[in-house]
Amino acid sequence: MFGLGLLEMALFVGAMLIPIVLGVVLGTRAVRAYENRGYDSREVRALNERIERLERTIEDMGTEMERLAEQQRFTTRLLTEKGEGGG
Repeated sequence: MFGLGLLEMALFVGAMLIPIVLGVVLGTRAVRAYENRGYDSREVRALNERIERLERTIEDMGTEMERLAEQQRFTTRLLTEKGEGGG
């Protein structure tokens, strides 16, 4: 292929696979260790309250964005009608 023999290709592929496999194994273990750590019930309660506040804020933002969109549609309709009537 690139002037490499079968042995050189095998070594090259092996050298590339070893870090990938090690990364996957170590990454999986790190994620599991993180997921299995113990949580204090106060921490969980505080996080749940924070998530609920974020959800309410996002819902409020969505409502306000819908109001703005409605105002934009109304303004566009008025300007379009004014442009048609004045032309």
